[in-house]
Formats: sequence, C-alpha cells, structure tokens
Amino acid sequence: MSGSGANAAPRPAIPGPPTPRPPAARPPRPGNVTEANTRQRQKAVIDRTVCTGCGACVACCPTGALSLQAGKASVDRSLCVGCGACLRACPTGAVSLPRARRMPPCFPES
Repeated sequence: MSGSGANAAPRPAIPGPPTPRPPAARPPRPGNVTEANTRQRQKAVIDRTVCTGCGACVACCPTGALSLQAGKASVDRSLCVGCGACLRACPTGAVSLPRARRMPPCFPES
C-alpha cells in the first residue's frame, strides 16, 4: 500500500497566481501630452485672406478658442491649446500651427 497512510510524503503547495507588479515608470515618448510639451505648443494662426468664414474650425474647437468676427475666424490665444483640430477641419487651409522654435541646449557640446 504505497502512497497512503502516515508514511506518505506531503504534497507540495500549489502556487497561487503571480503577484502583479506595478507598471514601470517610462519616460514620455515624443508626441505625448505632458506639461513640458504643452508649454511649447504653438497657438493656431488664421490667414484671414484665405478664410471664407465657413465656421468649420469654430464648430470643432474643443476649447472654444475660435469664433467668427466680421465674417472671418479669429483665435482667442488665451484659450487655444494648439491641439490642431481646427487645422484638420478647415477646408481652405486658412488655419496653421507654426512649429515651436527649438531652444539651444543649456550646455552646448564642446
């Protein structure tokens, strides 16, 4: 009668599910919205000679930074976050987002 009785070896404990690890902190990838790159974002600029006043940019702006004034789109720079929604919505290409100027490095390489 092997395997039964008092002489039988104790069964090994069955391990439970693995303990989940906290996610590792990763540096932000370019393009992610972080405090650092939102400060560098440029505000929308309207070319009033090209704008037809259709209001497509005004309708899609998530922050309400765009409005129609005198039949042309206008940007409230204090509300604009530079998301580019108006740029994609404008059928005439009157909206642009100039690129942020690159700042020189603090410690130039010698």
